[in-house]
Amino acid sequence: MKKLLILHTGGTIAMQEDPTTGVIQTKLHHPLLEATLSLPIEATIHTEELFNLPSPHITPFHMLQLKERIQQAISEDFDGIVITHGTDTLEETAFFLDTTIETSVPIIITGAMRSSNELGSDGLYNLLNAIRVAAHPEAVSMGVLVVMNDEIHTARYVTKTHTSNIATFLSPTLGPVGLINKNHIFFLQKLVVSEKKQSAPSQNQNKPSQSQVTKPSTYTVKSGDSVWKIAHECGMSMNELVSLNGIKNNLIFPGQVLKVKAGAKAENVSKSE
Repeated sequence: MKKLLILHTGGTIAMQEDPTTGVIQTKLHHPLLEATLSLPIEATIHTEELFNLPSPHITPFHMLQLKERIQQAISEDFDGIVITHGTDTLEETAFFLDTTIETSVPIIITGAMRSSNELGSDGLYNLLNAIRVAAHPEAVSMGVLVVMNDEIHTARYVTKTHTSNIATFLSPTLGPVGLINKNHIFFLQKLVVSEKKQSAPSQNQNKPSQSQVTKPSTYTVKSGDSVWKIAHECGMSMNELVSLNGIKNNLIFPGQVLKVKAGAKAENVSKSE
């Protein structure tokens, strides 16, 4: 049975609309703490309210607190972590966590575009989907993921595109890395590795001619990849991967070919020689 941690940080998902004034504001009690979820999976859920802030009030200090709690949770053997967050700074927090935490444990961030008591509220539904993704085996080693509106996006490419539309979170160039429906979760991106060999130098160069020298394996970067993810899959440190390929600022791009350790292997990888 999966052991999951939900960390609440505030935002619209934790707010309620005043029926008289129409003002949406934070309440003393988080409405989702009292919500009852019917999970389609077997999991033990632990819930904490880390803070309850509108997302424009989230600062790097809060992001650091969140990171430290997540790292503690990983040491406590949680199988997945779900974070509820306001949408205005959700992508910034997601990117910060993705670039500062090295783990294979799924970290999922979600939120809501409508408060908990508005007609068509999406918060509880997004939370349920985030929990499902956190417990999914294919979410392992995918980095920080954003789950909103039946879509799964990577922290590296996702952005908020609209102030009120529930389909606001998009990855404009690459699209989502996964889709969700009532019964299934589909991941659309896979890590691809190829391995090449070359003949050894001739005897004229005073080197053996009866063997072959294996080049370092190469990865073709796909959407959703990050430096730490590829390094983890290949059994390398981030510093090794960065140094071997001259990567600057941890920036890699889809289609880019990276050198990795010879014979590196990863789960769900298609390999050619």
